[in-house]
Order: sequence, then C-alpha cells, then structure tokens
Amino acid sequence: EDLILRCPYEGGVPQGQNVEAASGTIIGLLAKRGADLDSTPGSPSSVGSDKRKAPPLLEAIQQLNHAAVTALVKHGAKPRFLHAAVEKAPISLIEDLLKSHANPLEEDDEGKSVIEVAFKRGDEEITTLLRDSIGDYERQHHVASSTLPIPGEGSQELGQKVRVEDEDEDEGGLGLTS
Repeated sequence: EDLILRCPYEGGVPQGQNVEAASGTIIGLLAKRGADLDSTPGSPSSVGSDKRKAPPLLEAIQQLNHAAVTALVKHGAKPRFLHAAVEKAPISLIEDLLKSHANPLEEDDEGKSVIEVAFKRGDEEITTLLRDSIGDYERQHHVASSTLPIPGEGSQELGQKVRVEDEDEDEGGLGLTS
C-alpha cells in the first residue's frame, strides 16, 4: 500500500503523470479484496511486514495524493486527520474530507483544534471554510460551544429562543429579546 501512496514510482511513472489516478484505482481494487483501509501499522489487521509509519489515509494526506484520499474515503476509510490536511494540503482536499464528514471540532494529541492549525497556516480561504464547516457541524449536531451575547442581558446560551421585535428595530436597536 505504501508504494501506492508515494510519488514518484521508482523507475516507473514520472511524477504527476497518472500516479494519483493509478493509486485511486489500486485502492479500489484493494477494497474489493477486503483490505482494511483504516489499519494502523503494527495492528493485527495490518499486512505482514508493513513498513508504513501512518495509516493509509494519513499517508495519502501527507503525500498530498488527492486521488488516494478520495478513494480511501469512498471505499470505507474513516474521514479523519483533518489537522494534517489543514496544515499543508490544498483547499480542495480539505473540502473533500469535510464533505466526507471529517469532524471539524476534533482536537489533536496536543489539544489543538483544526481552526488553530488553520490560523497558524494563515490561509484565509481555508480558515473561512473551516469556520463555515464548524457552524454547519454545530447546527447539525446541536453543539453549543459558545454563548451568544445579548445587549443588556449578559449572555444567552446558544439554542435558547431569541425573538425579534419589529418596533424596536425602528428605534435603531437590534430588536432582540429573550
């Protein structure tokens, strides 16, 4: 599997020429034969003398092999390692992981959030994508990770009903009451 994910192949296909497409096809064939696409090297489900240092999906992300990432997730690999993707992958790869339901709220082993990694990278487009994805995730999973300040009311937790009063808006206020 490691050969599938690394570029260029020794003495074979020149770097960037159909290597990604070939890896996607090979991953599909491995999946048909029952390969464990989430296996971690050294685990009981890994094959023989597996010399990989990372699970196949993480290896594909680290190698920026978009076709392999797409094929792995399509064939059952759990969409994870979003931190690694946000750190250096193109936005299209990050979008595909998010569309496959990678958790944008996940923290790494050091307790860093994905959005923290995005801030460190400094790519505004990726940061915006993650902010939108976090909002979508929170709405879909009813996660309230912060509070919504209401003027004059201290703070109000997300999920509580907020009513808009039309007459207050005419006076220049926000028109929010609890």
